[in-house]
Amino acid sequence: RYPTGHFLPWVNRLQLSTELDMQVVDLALAAIDSNGRPVAITLSVGSLDESSFVSWIGERLTTKCDAAKQLWVEVPEALAFRHMKNFKALCRRVKSSGGKVGMGHAGHQLARLGNLHDTGIDYLKVDASFVREIHANVANQTLLRTLCTVGHSIGLKVYAEGVNVEEEFVTLLELGADGATGPGISLPE
Repeated sequence: RYPTGHFLPWVNRLQLSTELDMQVVDLALAAIDSNGRPVAITLSVGSLDESSFVSWIGERLTTKCDAAKQLWVEVPEALAFRHMKNFKALCRRVKSSGGKVGMGHAGHQLARLGNLHDTGIDYLKVDASFVREIHANVANQTLLRTLCTVGHSIGLKVYAEGVNVEEEFVTLLELGADGATGPGISLPE
């Protein structure tokens, strides 16, 4: 198992990110078919850069309609705002198949969040840099409360990335977060 930081820069340099994402979508749908549980994936830069990917994923999800309902597709915030037209098209395609769409690493472009009202996305995942030690960081608490308020006002769930300790998680819930991911989160036994 290798962190994406080890190989993704090479995938991007070699312009293979769209092909990689196609494989990821197919593997996710196969995993859903196999075990019946939802799978979340994060798309890379090339996928939104190429409008043909949006058509491809729409067709793929149509042929795998049962699995498509349990697919969660996430796009990094910077990528979504840079390719808003294709992001909106992706949202329409995934949502029409019953899947979920989210925006990861969110919070860096707070002023643009209002532009998401008509995209159809389901959730924002706040970047881990804002979550780290949030229980002791008043400025980030204000930012996260604002993200939750804005997100909820346009119908989005707001999750936090990279929770390391329970104090962070408790603070996030107090600020209005709907949930979180990270090594500090454990599943109930």
